Amino acid sequence: MAEYRSGSAGSGSSKSSRSKVDPVKDWHKVQPSGSRTSSSRGSIDRTGTPYVPTPDVIERNELIVKALKNAPDALHTRFRHFGQLGVLGWSSEFSELIDEIQRCGLERQMFTTTRAQALSTCKALLKLHIDIRLQMISMFLCSQIARLRRFLDGETEYTDYPTPNFPLPEAY
Repeated sequence: MAEYRSGSAGSGSSKSSRSKVDPVKDWHKVQPSGSRTSSSRGSIDRTGTPYVPTPDVIERNELIVKALKNAPDALHTRFRHFGQLGVLGWSSEFSELIDEIQRCGLERQMFTTTRAQALSTCKALLKLHIDIRLQMISMFLCSQIARLRRFLDGETEYTDYPTPNFPLPEAY
């Protein structure tokens, strides 16, 4: 079998003279380049200047925290005014807030206080005493809360979700 592989990045004149290891078949034998350190933390400059967020980042986090603090009251108000359909509508709006929180986190602009407030809001939403009889609405709300929790704290397994009680077939 020839060493030359058409279309690969290592083909042609850039063949390695160290060893003849196929990086696809022998991925476990490929040695890291000499410029990399043995530890991934070794290349991080921990003595540099501290991170100073821009005013836009601060305002963005403050708005998210404000929305999260108001979320339980907003959900309860929607339920009082519109019933279960109010919960459904609010859950859809909460989904948009979750999308914004995820964008903020993926852009590495989320503060730890924002994360902590989001997790405590999830807990507060589940503690609300709202009588949701339509299981679809309850499951949609819980799925949004679970989506936010998975993004913020994927290692923790939460067990505080309400247990759905589907009607038994004998009841019909």
